Amino acid sequence: MSLSNRVVSRATIGTKLGKEEESEFFLVMQEIMKAFGGFTLSDVFPSSRLLGLIGGTERRLKELHREVDVMLQRFIDDHVARRSAEKGDDEEEEAEDQDLVDVLLNYTREHGDKSNELSFPLTEVEIKAVISVSL
Repeated sequence: MSLSNRVVSRATIGTKLGKEEESEFFLVMQEIMKAFGGFTLSDVFPSSRLLGLIGGTERRLKELHREVDVMLQRFIDDHVARRSAEKGDDEEEEAEDQDLVDVLLNYTREHGDKSNELSFPLTEVEIKAVISVSL
């Protein structure tokens, strides 16, 4: 993985991806790019749902979505677990060590039900979307 990818992952999720996580993440991303970069019959006839089912593209994209969702949920769960383990630490130290996911989780924790009053609600789904476009 390149230096820029490592810097972005550290700023977004707070840690470098481990070798196993890194290879898993980029393999899935590579598969997604192949699936979207390819040409299928359902591209020619988008109204025919049958062609999408026969070709297996739709099924494969759903599988890839589930894999990415599990990885992103793991990142969020790690942050929540780490935050609950460090609950007794000084707030100033905590503010210095925050990454993007920590900031978003803190926002949802502080605003709770009031996040629905925003022009968009900020839930774990939106946090996953921010992580996925950031990495």
